[in-house]
Parts: sequence; structure tokens; C-alpha cells
Amino acid sequence: APQWRGGGRAFGARPRNYRHHTPKRMRRLSLVTMLSDKVRRDALVLVDSLTLEEPKTKELVKVLHALNVGASVLLIADGAERSVLRSARNIPRLKMLPAALLNTGDLLKYQELVMTLDAARRAEDLWGGPLLRRTKNVDSQSVGD
Repeated sequence: APQWRGGGRAFGARPRNYRHHTPKRMRRLSLVTMLSDKVRRDALVLVDSLTLEEPKTKELVKVLHALNVGASVLLIADGAERSVLRSARNIPRLKMLPAALLNTGDLLKYQELVMTLDAARRAEDLWGGPLLRRTKNVDSQSVGD
């Protein structure tokens, strides 16, 4: 008890929760803005597909060098082969994500963005077009009763 000698603290320190909920519209707008900025700065590279002759990290480094991307690369590869995914794990400052997990923080962190066409179409389906609002259907007769 806090009133006794050697006792506990009355109102001790508590870990603070710093989580913040960002509205869906704001997240979507920030993602679209960052993708537009990458396109404007020529930091977005679109490829048809990503395939390797051998599943080796050295081969993927050669492919990235041929694409003329810098050292900091975010690779969005939906539908990529398993060998590409395994080869990319060992490259420093390269992160792979599926299009569904694309976020603004990663777009800010990495300088270059390499996307496959499948990933670009998936991102467009998820984040492009108007944001539709779901409304609850309320029966007008049941409200007045």
C-alpha cells in the first residue's frame, strides 16, 4: 500500500498508447498523392512480369540494375514467382509488399518504386475510382412505429 514505508506508488507510471486512427478517406488520399508524386518524379518503374533464370539474389540485383533503380527500392510484385520472392529477401534496402498492403509510410521511406502490371491493376482496383459510402437501409415504416 502506498501509505506504508516501502509501499507502492499511489498513481504510478502507466504505459501510454500512441495509436492513432486515421480515417479511410485520408489514408486513401495520402496513398494516391504519394503514387502521383512518384510518377511525377520518374521514381515509378512498371514491369510486365518479374522472372529470374535462376533463383539467386545476384540475378535479381542484375535485373534491378538493368531497370536503373537506386539503392532504396520498394518492390510491389503481385503474381511474382516464388524464386523472385526468395531472391529479394537478402537485398538490403529492398522491401517487397503485395499491392493490398501498400502504404504511405513505405512510399515515403523508399526512393524508387518498382511494380508489376498485376500489382498496378490490383492497386488501381483497391485505391482508384470514387470512394463509395455504404449506407444502412432503414425501413421508413419501422422508424415511425
